[in-house]
Amino acid sequence: MAPNRGIEGQAKKGVAAKTTRTIIYFFGFAFVFFNSYSIYHLSTNCNDKDKIEKSLSELLLDYGGAGGGTEADQRYERPDGVINNVNVYFRDESIESHVQCVGENFREDSWQYRSCKFTNLCFDVQKKEYFLFQSKSEKKLQATMEMDIFNTTHTSAVSMKGLNVALGAINLKWRSDVNKMKWFPTVVDGSHQGGYYELPANYVFLPYHSLNAMNPGHLVWDDFLPIYNLMVMFQLKDKRPFLVRHVFNPPLCKFCITLVYSSFAYCVLFELGATCDTKEERKKKCAKIIPKFLPLMSVSPTTFRTTGETFLNVTNTDEKKERNSTLVCSKHGAAGIGVLSDHGTKKIHGMFTISTAFNWKFIFYFYSNRMGR
Repeated sequence: MAPNRGIEGQAKKGVAAKTTRTIIYFFGFAFVFFNSYSIYHLSTNCNDKDKIEKSLSELLLDYGGAGGGTEADQRYERPDGVINNVNVYFRDESIESHVQCVGENFREDSWQYRSCKFTNLCFDVQKKEYFLFQSKSEKKLQATMEMDIFNTTHTSAVSMKGLNVALGAINLKWRSDVNKMKWFPTVVDGSHQGGYYELPANYVFLPYHSLNAMNPGHLVWDDFLPIYNLMVMFQLKDKRPFLVRHVFNPPLCKFCITLVYSSFAYCVLFELGATCDTKEERKKKCAKIIPKFLPLMSVSPTTFRTTGETFLNVTNTDEKKERNSTLVCSKHGAAGIGVLSDHGTKKIHGMFTISTAFNWKFIFYFYSNRMGR
């Protein structure tokens, strides 16, 4: 009889454990549902035009106009133009860039884990490319570190060349197409000579690729959460995000069905499937969903554009200054969100964990932006 009692005891323990897990999952998913509903409810309210204009006018009251607040030296400076409706100021001087990276794992896939902070990240609105201008001192430092034959140092922390980061969240369903997420600004030897336009000092330039913005869950946990993590990591949370959604070359069709004796063809499988730019229908859905949630990241929908849509309008035509530059630079910039998203680099689907759902600081960041901070 003893063995039977032992088996019965184990069975009871198993049932109790399953019951406990069920209760934990129930309350966990209940909280996640309530939290997601609250965020969506807030974003829906934020989408009201009058409320957006009112909250933004209060938020941006401090001397920035369409572009928002600036530092003291820009408070009363006349803007020379706007990039995506954000004020910019012309600087007739040279500029150098610097980079600081973290997350190195010394493997081939290190680009998925790496995140970088840029000083003076620049974007050419005509070429639609990002640039870094490597100073002579930084180039010399990189060369010196590369001469270390004993490999006691690693150059990825300060080097500009040979680096890549994941511009967007990683979806393992993309398989080999994941490598298309590799990205880094073009590095130019030497400082930039000549004029350029500068974003206000309280902005941070954040180029990123969206995993699946037409789905509010993916938008929040695989776009906004890693962007928030990136700002926190480099102590940029007090800056205003200047978001530009990067669009790679239109994804190619990987598998197409063509009817016999017909010119009709239907693409079944795209590169980077489920992203915003694979189909026209997805583009429209992303364009509808994203603006509803942008105010929760302290971003006005009027300032949000894709790489290709980004524009520069010169408003100050003072003849004393030549303003023929197409370069817009930011003192603060950051990129590399591959491992910072809910998807991470291990999960096929971003079934976020309880720790992700209970990220109170991120949730409070949303709520504080909704209330106007």
